Amino acid sequence: MYPFIKSLQIGKVQQFGNKDKKGFFERSWESGSFKGVVTEGIVTTLGIVGDEVSDTESHGGLEKAIFANSYANYPLWSDFLGINELPFGALAENITVSGLDETTVFLGDIHQIGEVILQVSQPRKPCWKISRKWQNKDFTKEIFTSGRTGWYYQVLQTGKIAKNDTIIISHNDGKKSL
Repeated sequence: MYPFIKSLQIGKVQQFGNKDKKGFFERSWESGSFKGVVTEGIVTTLGIVGDEVSDTESHGGLEKAIFANSYANYPLWSDFLGINELPFGALAENITVSGLDETTVFLGDIHQIGEVILQVSQPRKPCWKISRKWQNKDFTKEIFTSGRTGWYYQVLQTGKIAKNDTIIISHNDGKKSL
């Protein structure tokens, strides 16, 4: 069986924090990591239409247009966080993949998904916001040290992508693991 998209997510940048008496945020932070599930999307060179990134220096752009994470990682993170079941997009990923993980995905791999052709460009480096999102100060470090970080894609061919689309690996040199 081929790997496939188990879930597809997009999110808008949101502001978080406590408001003072004048309505201003104290210790505020913003994030696009809270993603909602969609059944399909249009992929451009900068990602999925409707998805937003708050920190464009660390996330997004041509080489980090789409963030993918393996569904195989979900039980590990559920256990770590003490949550029965994580919702899709829990790690802020755009694509939750079944049938691939960090041991089977290599830098430079080319994946065809629906009309879209993507190239694995780099492993994801998790930022502090994932710890804040899940209210666990050790989560970002744990993701990083585990090597179960997910990966970024750059877009080689734009088009439509949808839940349950098969992922066809058309190039795998196997030389540069994540």
